[in-house]
Amino acid sequence: MTWQKSIPLDILHIIFDFVFNTRFKDDPMFDVDVQKNIQESIPSCFLMSKLPRPEYFCSKHRACRRCWANCNRTNLCINCLQKLDCILIPSPFQKGNPYFPTHLLDPKFPKYSPAIKTFIGLLSGFSCKQHHTYKACAIRRSEQISCSGLGEWNHYFRTFFSQEFLTDPTCFYLNAYPWSKPFIEEVCSQLSEAQFLSFYSLEHF
Repeated sequence: MTWQKSIPLDILHIIFDFVFNTRFKDDPMFDVDVQKNIQESIPSCFLMSKLPRPEYFCSKHRACRRCWANCNRTNLCINCLQKLDCILIPSPFQKGNPYFPTHLLDPKFPKYSPAIKTFIGLLSGFSCKQHHTYKACAIRRSEQISCSGLGEWNHYFRTFFSQEFLTDPTCFYLNAYPWSKPFIEEVCSQLSEAQFLSFYSLEHF
């Protein structure tokens, strides 16, 4: 961003520390640029729309015994889900959502949406065969990325999600459910605009 060059780093730290009530160790604009790059590269429908802060999983906002004992963060019971919804932050990685410091989000909570598995689950077996892909392998890929960090997007995009047939709605079961056609068309449209991340050091994402 061009305007940031005219603002001293110390002043930027003061502004961001005041707005978000936290201390930034590095240049806060780097975090802003990385999130912007993620928004422009990964389809919004592939990402969770909301994310929790880490304090939800401490004693102040403790999950029920079953969810806590199983570290069940991806399939919470209805009571824990309602508690969690009250403190969720709109995911800053999803296009259209405002910026929020990455280090204030729970690093262990999944960043990818279950919509990926739904999308691949509607993939036609015949289309997979035509494009020399096993349906089971495609489903396994969708399960693997769901448990991965955002920094691994380049790997999954290069090895699977960049294939052209995944952006063609006719390769999917459009009439499987009443919502299938608009869902598939939207995901295919977003996936056709996906690209590689330009930031390579994303271990903490």
